Amino acid sequence: MHNHQSNLQDWLHQRRQGQSHRQLLVVAGSHAYCQQIINSLAEEFPSSVTTILGRALLNNNETLELKRYRDLLGSECELAIYDGFDALRPNALLALLGTVVSGGLMVLCCPPLSQWPTYQEQTTGHYLSFGESCLVSHLRGYVVAEFKRCKRVALCCEGDTPYLPLDSVDGTALEPDLPPSPFATSDQHRVFNHVAGALKNLRYTLITAHRGRGKSTLMGMLAGQSLLNNKPVLITSRHESAAEMVFKGLALICPAIQKITPQQYSYNGVLCRWVPIDHTSLKNLSDHLLIIDEAAALPIPQLKQLCGAASSVLLSTTMLGYEGSGRGFITRFLPWLNKQNALLNHYTLHSPVRWFDDDPLEQFWHSAFALNTTYMPLIEINQAPSPIANSQVTITSIDKRTLIDTYGEQILGLLMQAHYQTTADELIRLTDSPNQHTLIASYKEKIIGVLNYQLEGGDSLRPVANEIASGSRRVNGHLSAQALALLVADPHFAILNYWRINRIAIIPEYRRQGIGSQLIATLQNKAVEAGIDGITTSFGNTEMLTSFWQQQQFQPVKPGLKKDASSGEYSLLMLRAISENITDFSQLIRYRFHQELALHPANNAFRACDNASVTDTPSTLACNVRILDALIQKHRSIQHSKSAIAWLLRVVKAQPLAPGLQYHIDILNDYMTTLDNPEDFLGHYKLTGKRAAEAFVLEQLSSIYRDKHIVAVLAGKNTN
Repeated sequence: MHNHQSNLQDWLHQRRQGQSHRQLLVVAGSHAYCQQIINSLAEEFPSSVTTILGRALLNNNETLELKRYRDLLGSECELAIYDGFDALRPNALLALLGTVVSGGLMVLCCPPLSQWPTYQEQTTGHYLSFGESCLVSHLRGYVVAEFKRCKRVALCCEGDTPYLPLDSVDGTALEPDLPPSPFATSDQHRVFNHVAGALKNLRYTLITAHRGRGKSTLMGMLAGQSLLNNKPVLITSRHESAAEMVFKGLALICPAIQKITPQQYSYNGVLCRWVPIDHTSLKNLSDHLLIIDEAAALPIPQLKQLCGAASSVLLSTTMLGYEGSGRGFITRFLPWLNKQNALLNHYTLHSPVRWFDDDPLEQFWHSAFALNTTYMPLIEINQAPSPIANSQVTITSIDKRTLIDTYGEQILGLLMQAHYQTTADELIRLTDSPNQHTLIASYKEKIIGVLNYQLEGGDSLRPVANEIASGSRRVNGHLSAQALALLVADPHFAILNYWRINRIAIIPEYRRQGIGSQLIATLQNKAVEAGIDGITTSFGNTEMLTSFWQQQQFQPVKPGLKKDASSGEYSLLMLRAISENITDFSQLIRYRFHQELALHPANNAFRACDNASVTDTPSTLACNVRILDALIQKHRSIQHSKSAIAWLLRVVKAQPLAPGLQYHIDILNDYMTTLDNPEDFLGHYKLTGKRAAEAFVLEQLSSIYRDKHIVAVLAGKNTN
């Protein structure tokens, strides 16, 4: 061990003698070994220049929880330590990667390399469903192979001789063509001149780059130029921390800027401020420059609203990062701009600011996580489709063990282009989630379509099926099984076997030629052979998407009350019944969908769904009673029971009522008629908030349930 520490210190000293690239050091071994190496590094790097992400090895105030990796945005360090004992999360690792400055060191600590693929991580909830465990990580196995293959990666493995290569910067990189102050690169200077000269007449401008290219700082410089032109600036982003680098760039152009608050600055009375994306000031921006940082992190519909309200818009996005895919954002945003007859000026920053060109650290992780998707160019807006015969398309299943090495860049690149918030974390699900599988459509040895699906429900939910159906428990994953069991309040639906389609993507030039339908048809055939009960899919509802899935014989199941994070549309769950275990209940499912839809705040958004009338049957009566029983027992929320309350009010309306019962019914009617304006209900009955209102409603419902006549009606008995 002493020799390892001594060799490491000598290597660090040699790195400081000249200009070194950022470099990756892998420390593999026991907890004790890795902690000793970290202690040696602490002697060379003070805590003020060190960032530690993950808390399995060290758990103190100086370490950051893995799930808080987004907090690293805008920070810098000389030594970045990633705790691989905690978990391997590509998004978190990429976030840490972006903080390492020129000449800095990134250290990944992990178990012995031969054991890491089978090591049970401490935090895996982000990709494993309830009842699942990852016995072998194909992603970690691939990364280990890459560690050994790449000659620019330093290795300190317990029991082995350290491999510590020096990676010095090429002499030509040390004498770059320096731009004038305050610009960090000629790239930054060039784009600034182009955009600043057109700021007064700017409509839409987009700046894209990989991380570390000075993109946010450049946005701040352009904000400063706008203030010099006496035009105020509003900055918005998903995370407030993103504005820190923008404000630093602002100060470079306007050194005399006055800080009013951490989110607001003034230059000669002209304001520049950051506001959250839902701020009311973003509704009318005719006299402002609007800057949207990390636009790929926002839903396209929200971007459309922001851009429609502003006369001048400057957007930026990271092409490869943990916020979302800039490539997919561009291919979905450009067509909308084209329809507005609006010209988009698009600029790209290539040169890194905080490190040298030919950076081995960035190259390694982009390669290891299959992010080098340069084979797939950004599509032209009006590109004509490439005709293809379906008989020439081959549909095959992918072996997870070879997914990254053989198909990784093609599959991830396609998903990033089709689903603009796809990130590198998708790799874990593709390779390591035991019940996720992938089909590909190939044409002339090129992947032109991908369908990823996941097994849900089954025996793994049997111990908790009753709790799920009653609404008293929700477990990780199993989205379809849980949604259906809760919808009909029946544990039978929790233990059926489903395949949920997570992603389906087709290369743009091959769309609308039946390739997606081929992938789905292949999946349906496999489902029959595998004894699957149903196939589900969930997406941001649009007429076009709903019609497509209906053509594939999927029926709407549950309209979402919240809008989909990526599309900005209300989500919709759809189901294709495969076995009699579901087809026997198809009318009940249809009934419950329309029952939920009737109370949806935006039911017109689902007009593409079948709107034929539905009627009560013994099975629907029993379903409503189960829902109300669970609500009375406080297992189920009112949110998931409103349709059953409406049904109850309709049933009792035709019944003779006991004295005093009408009072409770009137209160429930008032509650149901004020769903869109709950303040009216709260004010009328002098209630203090949502919880008080729900408790009050439950009191009324319990009083109705105690009436023997109503109980008999709900039990389906003839009381005449």
